[in-house]
Amino acid sequence: MIYHGIAPFTAVQNEKSPLVQKYILCIGRIERKKNVEGLINAFEIIKEKYQIPHKLVLAGGPGYLFEEVKKKIDASPSKQDIILTGHLQENQKNVFLKFADLFVFPSFYEGFGFPILEAQAAEVPVIASNVSSLPEVAGEGALFFDPADFEQMAEVIYSAASRTELRESLIKKGSENLRRFSWKKCAEETLRTLIED
Repeated sequence: MIYHGIAPFTAVQNEKSPLVQKYILCIGRIERKKNVEGLINAFEIIKEKYQIPHKLVLAGGPGYLFEEVKKKIDASPSKQDIILTGHLQENQKNVFLKFADLFVFPSFYEGFGFPILEAQAAEVPVIASNVSSLPEVAGEGALFFDPADFEQMAEVIYSAASRTELRESLIKKGSENLRRFSWKKCAEETLRTLIED
């Protein structure tokens, strides 16, 4: 298989964190198949069980059944700690990535899972579903959970949020994983395939 490349992360200059508090970031359309409701359930468990200081930032425009997700947020006991940004421009997204404590990708299904690579490129620890293409894309640069198991998701998120050495290890492994996704490597492998055919 020939992987697409990913551009280097564009460093955000002279920017401050968009939030005073630490935050967990999820990027993608706000809709049911992205398992946003499952992530909210896990976040509620963490808040109740461990009282972590983090906010949960859901960065993305509304998708299918968005209103149901919004109702879930409005009814959540942790709603004051859940932030909907709406759709972000590239530079805005990079600011949120740069300062995130963790990146979580809880989808039930993804064709590829490009935001995982964006987070790894931004040197943010990644936590993701163990389904579809996500383990292949994230490689060893992520911790994984069953997206249908909110308790497990909560424990994996808390483990990373509370352990500095684990986050540092994930950042290092994420950077190593990105070597598989360079445009140079993509071009070389594509050319080799064309010549062989």
